[in-house]
Amino acid sequence: MIATDSHIAMKIRLEREAVKMSRSELAARIGVTRQQIARYEGAENSVPTARLVDIARALSVPVGMFFPRDARRWRIDDALYSRCQAWLSRPDVYDQPSLELLSKEYVSMCKKALA
Repeated sequence: MIATDSHIAMKIRLEREAVKMSRSELAARIGVTRQQIARYEGAENSVPTARLVDIARALSVPVGMFFPRDARRWRIDDALYSRCQAWLSRPDVYDQPSLELLSKEYVSMCKKALA
């Protein structure tokens, strides 16, 4: 996995969750399985360019927002990706009202840091 793959994976997940879209819904919109979306978001599979365009359209974002701005940012993005992935994979991340607010703020912070 290269830094760009992990960055793109994180951006897909953050954008999908920001619009409260499930993996199944995104998968249906772009013609792949929910499991394939999980592989993209986990950076297990690189996202083909044409598929990334489909994902951007489904999420109503410009395709360029998935890419890091420069190589210096990749190191920061990889570290932040790991922290965001750990946080967002918690089963209780949206279970309680107080956690919901904290989670939304954390997702927002991650998105701003990587914009």
